[in-house]
Amino acid sequence: MKELLREERESLRDFIREEISRTTETFRSELAEQKNRIVELESHVEAQGVFIDELERRLRGREDRTADLEAALDQVEADQKSSDLILSGSAILPPPQPAEGRGPPEDVAGVALGLLRRHLPAVELKREDIVSCTRIARGKELLCV
Repeated sequence: MKELLREERESLRDFIREEISRTTETFRSELAEQKNRIVELESHVEAQGVFIDELERRLRGREDRTADLEAALDQVEADQKSSDLILSGSAILPPPQPAEGRGPPEDVAGVALGLLRRHLPAVELKREDIVSCTRIARGKELLCV
């Protein structure tokens, strides 16, 4: 009986060793697969990081270019507006009311030229100095270019 019990224990011990060995081998295999997967993911993440860095660099370049273009546009608009002159104040009379039928259109440039000559006599102005002139602000201001 002792002999049978010892054999049974050895058999159980061998069985447990084999199970532990198989389980250990399974874990090692799965761990190796996980390590490979981690290496692949790290490689992918690194490649994506490089791609994102490139996109950010290109975006910064476009933002800089956009800022430069906006500054240039602002300068062009400022240059265009620098020749504009808006006349306003009580010296600007309202536009004449048209008589029966349609009369000749108002000479807005002439009105502006008269105003400027009257209030700035030291400045020599000619009709050719005014490219165009229009009433704005419901006729209360003159925009001269």
